Amino acid sequence: MNETLPEAAYTEVMDMMNLLSGSAQTQSMHEREAATENTWFQDLQVKLQKMTQNDFFEYFIMGVIVFSAILSGYSTQILDYSNPDASPPEWTEILERIFIFTFMIEFLIKIIGLWDKERTYYTGEDAKWNMFDAVTTLVGFFGMVFEDSGLGGGSIAGFSRIVRLLRLARLFRFFKVIPQLNLIAKSLVLGVKSLKYVGTLMCFIFYTWAIAGVMLFSDNDPFFMRTLPVAFYHLFRVSQLESWANIVQINLEGCDKNRWGVNDGGAAYVGLQSNSGIHADRVYECDRPKAQPFVGSLYFYSFVVMCGMVIISVFIGVIVNGMHAATAESKIEFEREKRKEIISEHYELPASKLESIRRVWKRINWAKAKTIKIHQVEKLMEQLGVGYVPGYLHKVVSYWKPPPEGNPSAKVNEIDYPDFILIVCLLERAA
Repeated sequence: MNETLPEAAYTEVMDMMNLLSGSAQTQSMHEREAATENTWFQDLQVKLQKMTQNDFFEYFIMGVIVFSAILSGYSTQILDYSNPDASPPEWTEILERIFIFTFMIEFLIKIIGLWDKERTYYTGEDAKWNMFDAVTTLVGFFGMVFEDSGLGGGSIAGFSRIVRLLRLARLFRFFKVIPQLNLIAKSLVLGVKSLKYVGTLMCFIFYTWAIAGVMLFSDNDPFFMRTLPVAFYHLFRVSQLESWANIVQINLEGCDKNRWGVNDGGAAYVGLQSNSGIHADRVYECDRPKAQPFVGSLYFYSFVVMCGMVIISVFIGVIVNGMHAATAESKIEFEREKRKEIISEHYELPASKLESIRRVWKRINWAKAKTIKIHQVEKLMEQLGVGYVPGYLHKVVSYWKPPPEGNPSAKVNEIDYPDFILIVCLLERAA
């Protein structure tokens, strides 16, 4: 491990392993941190981290996001976008600048508070949200600077509209703040992932029926069934029940019959092409009419039943089952996140300390599982040459985690991320 990790990261892992070992081989992390005096910048970072973790600060920022979105909607309603020189009222511009500077101050507070050797702002647990905030904030700020500078000539109006549109993306932060929205979003994403198999099945059905359609009906119907891509496209229209009666009637009764079953020599077939809204390379005459009532009925009705009923039912079933599974998983994640917040608040863990614990958890949990076995941690200690007290971690965990149901004498051998945080906090208090 010391050959693949930077020295600081290796030391961080080794300190944690010595803490978990139950032996006093080296100076604990708690003593190491206490022996190091914080600089004025580190004190400032701690204060800024506490500020960003405060509920009032979060609610204030979310309120600003809501008012910013309302202002964008109002400006859109009263602004004449057909006029490239149109501009919103002056008071809305002033409010927009206030919002932009507010978001910029929030961005600076967070990036200063989390600016350390590990670049926690960009690599920490909330790295994706932080990058999202950084992009929307910087785009809005430099968009304002770009407008004020007068650069770009006529492209300023178009650019400013794009900037205003990107500012609305901040509304997605509600998915982070409101657990119920986050739960629904994760459920939808995980449910949609299961649709790839339904999509594969639908492609197979469309491909098979398109080949059969060209082979069976291309002589009679050269407009709708002349090639595989054209047949594929029109089968999609049939699956949506869009003007499918014309396609079915032509191939059941022949292209020389009109919609009333009268033989017109293909005049209605030619007229249908001009009124279909599809620009073909040429007009296809009804040269070889061929009625196939039995084969056509079997072909089209089986396809409609397959796509319009069976596939849709499977489609809905997969989404519902996926959402049920995703909801259960998201609830577990929500409970773990709540436990992590309670432990962090109880032990007053600063963001830098919590991020240090998270980095060690990530490195010892290289499989990215939700839980790890305690014996895996002990095996890692052996590989790193850290002497440990056998059964020590099991005893520590047993203080708050009950043994498996039906086997009270068994040892607890599995911990998750909140458990790991609690173990570290307890052992550091005891050190």
